[in-house]
Amino acid sequence: MIRKRGFIWRIGGVAAFLFGLTVSGTWASLSGLKIGIDPGHGGSDPGAVGPTGLTEKEINLETSLFLRDYVEADGATAYLTRTTDVTVSLSDRSSYFNSIPVDRAISVHHNASSNRSANYTGVHVYTGHGWETSGDLAYDVVHHLEDHMHIGFVWSNCNPYREGVHEDNFHMVRETNMPAILTENSFVSNWAEEYRLNDSNYLYQNAWAVYAGTCDHYSSTYPGSPSNLRVIASSGDLVVSWSAASGASGYRVYRSEDGEHFDADTLVTGTSVAFTDIAPGILHYCQVAGVNGTSPRSEGYPTEVLGAMTSDSDTQVLVVNGVDRQREDGGNTRNFIAQHGGSLANLGYAFDSASNEIVASGSVSLASYDVVDWMLGEESTVDETFSSTEQSRVQTFLNGGGNLFVSGAEIGWDLDYKGSSSDRAFYNNYLKADYVADDANVYAISGLGGTIFAGLSAIAYSDSVSGPYDVEYPDCINSYGGSSLNLGYDGTGYKAGVEYQGSFKVVNLGFPFEAITSASQRDTLMARVMTFLMPADNIPPAPVTDVRAFVSVNDLALYWSAVTSDTTGSEETLSYYIVYRSEDPNFYPSPGDSIAGVVDTAFLDGWAAGTVGTNYFYAVCAVDDAGNKSGNSLRTGEFDRSLDPGP
Repeated sequence: MIRKRGFIWRIGGVAAFLFGLTVSGTWASLSGLKIGIDPGHGGSDPGAVGPTGLTEKEINLETSLFLRDYVEADGATAYLTRTTDVTVSLSDRSSYFNSIPVDRAISVHHNASSNRSANYTGVHVYTGHGWETSGDLAYDVVHHLEDHMHIGFVWSNCNPYREGVHEDNFHMVRETNMPAILTENSFVSNWAEEYRLNDSNYLYQNAWAVYAGTCDHYSSTYPGSPSNLRVIASSGDLVVSWSAASGASGYRVYRSEDGEHFDADTLVTGTSVAFTDIAPGILHYCQVAGVNGTSPRSEGYPTEVLGAMTSDSDTQVLVVNGVDRQREDGGNTRNFIAQHGGSLANLGYAFDSASNEIVASGSVSLASYDVVDWMLGEESTVDETFSSTEQSRVQTFLNGGGNLFVSGAEIGWDLDYKGSSSDRAFYNNYLKADYVADDANVYAISGLGGTIFAGLSAIAYSDSVSGPYDVEYPDCINSYGGSSLNLGYDGTGYKAGVEYQGSFKVVNLGFPFEAITSASQRDTLMARVMTFLMPADNIPPAPVTDVRAFVSVNDLALYWSAVTSDTTGSEETLSYYIVYRSEDPNFYPSPGDSIAGVVDTAFLDGWAAGTVGTNYFYAVCAVDDAGNKSGNSLRTGEFDRSLDPGP
């Protein structure tokens, strides 16, 4: 599970655009400090264990490694009691810190309870030596953890002037000779929290909170967070842009293939960067943090995660992230693009993405896309679903013949039940729904006959024990203005979705799409939505499957199953297949890797058989008569074959 942010990846050509640069003056750093970091438990001691088996020792270690990266980049020297999964006694841990000695000791833990619903954050100190200084550090850290996790803290056993700071007789705060704290970031025993703790991006945010608290303790400064993030696939490039962060002299751009584990980063000094090594059909997620300086370097809180899948044709879909609410019970990992974008990519649809703020600013033209997927989580009235400006942008898009997919709990509650007359008019006339009730009290939906979701049943979305967050108040809705109901909440008379086709098209769901717990069910639902919304000639073929290889004396023979349908299951007419080859097992199919275009479902690679003992890796993708290429060709048809023609 452990992935370390900070590796410099091979990024091919990278172009940094130097506009909108904000250069700060001097700042206070952690330079010269010695920070002790203790990943609790390890080796034969797993610590607490989550409901599905996630162990405390592994998330403590990953969080601690992220924390190490932060403090060392900011000029401090980090001393860790362990950097791998080994057993270390408590006495060895405290003795190690005392022998250096470190200036501050931070022991990283996650809590557990027999009550699976319990979940809050807290930081522990010893009441003896260094109490005042330890308490100051603990107070700064616990409040940053709460600011970014939003799971609350308790007052019991706390100093009355320092909420969230607990006085306890723990070894790692008692036996260390310097100010020391022990964090209990959250409860791995909580069902929903365990789900989030499996996400490295979430642990990264937690580590930043501990780092920021340490900075506050030492009156060190760090940049603000960039805003207006946008990730687009343009002319073979992946272009990431954002608005400047206060106090930043540069930016760290992270990249990921799954939206959770970020192994790649690059430093730029402007507010945009283009990655030029991305072949068509490749999915990438990005996140940006402001930095100050180069060495030492402080780092601010990162943006949300957005992404794009590249294409050799015009991008058809824009995903807009409107999930801003930090729920009181946690839950916003800020990377729900992975569920939306993952399904689109699996179906072969290239897409761009943007924050709702930059769409509202007018810097992104919705009219440039065939379909807009607007995700709203469970925003409610706590964090506005569609602002009046956003409503205007969407109305213009739909009036121009656009196609909209919108999903989220409490959109109807916010706009129709609690909204103004203009909010209600937008919800009724453009989202084509009428609000009925606040909650169906069930967590599964099924398709209604004669609609785009006919035949789909028992589609589950997350509750308090599954998925990214508990969808507490999904909207119960009715059709309006010519729309048709297409989904019902199982076992009730309440309805969960509408579809509309007129001068524009809309699919409006009363629950968040990203909360569907099954990836295959998300893909199925997305396929039905895209079939309805997308112009037919833009639908790509289904991915190539069942690729096989056989070595003979003179050739390596490739075979695969014929592609007969598009990603929606409709009959497809193919033009040809493209075969890619590389000696790199992690290659991305690109024009330079293409070795053949074939109309059959077999290919003989005689050239490969001439090099005995070399491993070759292949991918195959399909191209239809309209020029649409199948998605996921990189991950389809890869295999490792050591070629030996024999005597």
